[in-house]
Amino acid sequence: MKPYRIFTVVQPGLEDIAEKEIQALGYNDLVRIKGGFFLTGHLSTVMKLNFACRCISRVLIEISEFEAKSFTHLENHLSEIPWQDFLSTQNVCIHVSSYQSGLYHEKAIAERLINTLSDTFRKTITVVGSPDEENTQLIVVYAKHDKFTVRIDTSGANLHKRGYGLLKEDAPLRETLACAMLYAAGWTESFQNLHDPMCGSGTIAIEAALMARRIPWCEYREFAFQKWSIFKQDIFDKVRKELMGKVIEQPSVTVVASDMDGKSITSAKINMHKADLEDAITFNLAKLSEKSVDRNCVIVTNPPWGKRLGIDSIQTLWNEFSYISRRGQGVYFILPETQEAEFEYTYKTMLRFEAGGIKVKYIKLED
Repeated sequence: MKPYRIFTVVQPGLEDIAEKEIQALGYNDLVRIKGGFFLTGHLSTVMKLNFACRCISRVLIEISEFEAKSFTHLENHLSEIPWQDFLSTQNVCIHVSSYQSGLYHEKAIAERLINTLSDTFRKTITVVGSPDEENTQLIVVYAKHDKFTVRIDTSGANLHKRGYGLLKEDAPLRETLACAMLYAAGWTESFQNLHDPMCGSGTIAIEAALMARRIPWCEYREFAFQKWSIFKQDIFDKVRKELMGKVIEQPSVTVVASDMDGKSITSAKINMHKADLEDAITFNLAKLSEKSVDRNCVIVTNPPWGKRLGIDSIQTLWNEFSYISRRGQGVYFILPETQEAEFEYTYKTMLRFEAGGIKVKYIKLED
């Protein structure tokens, strides 16, 4: 089977981290754009990207490229796509973008695609609004200057949805962002111990424990490509075996998580159990203070900024973080852009991204 042109979707701000992840899998011929990368590969490549990359959002493959200046041309080209390779009983979610093309009406383009699918399968196609809905296949149509590209999603639910059923506390952090934060801090399974002293539902700590063990996502969830008629179980098994062969059962680092809220600690422990990480994380019910943080740990956390903290509490956080940093420990945390100038501490910006719709910096306090 000929190779596909693959597009990996990456949240803006995480491109540098994601590029290193993809290259670590052996794929170096990448074309980078804002929000993702193009590369070429087969189904095995698609599987590795979905299974092993911790900071990408989804993986799509290009299934057709053509020029269409009329709806007749569009319909003819859409009907030539081998839809039976990718669809059977799934619902579909359709995303259309058209720029500077004669066929500029995106809803009309989507309607032509739905009609084509209905004719192909001789049934009414159920269209849903989100690719994260169960049993849904995402199809993406991109048009610019009358040149159309049709891509089909291989991931299914967004890849930050790991599949181990996390419970969520207030203002949860996406798992992809948690991993990017850990990578940017230079943390690996051979670096040093990690402590999240404001752990909430445990996202950072759980992702750290999974990173330390190098556990692939095929152990927790399914992917859209598994429903395709061209899916090959033997390739799936081979890729899984390769990645599972790299799993570290007893990593040399320890992961500690604490929070002053007992409900958060309970949620985090349940999440740890769902991820099958028994005894991989030490949980403590404790307030952030220099006494509660081990000197041998690097600190990575997402403090409860904004309305959840008053100005006095924010000042206390800064003071505690600064004290811990002066002890020689690495202290990394998220800081909303709106609060960057409120207190006079020196820091280095490691990443910029959006979290919960808020523009933030991921920073390291300087000694």
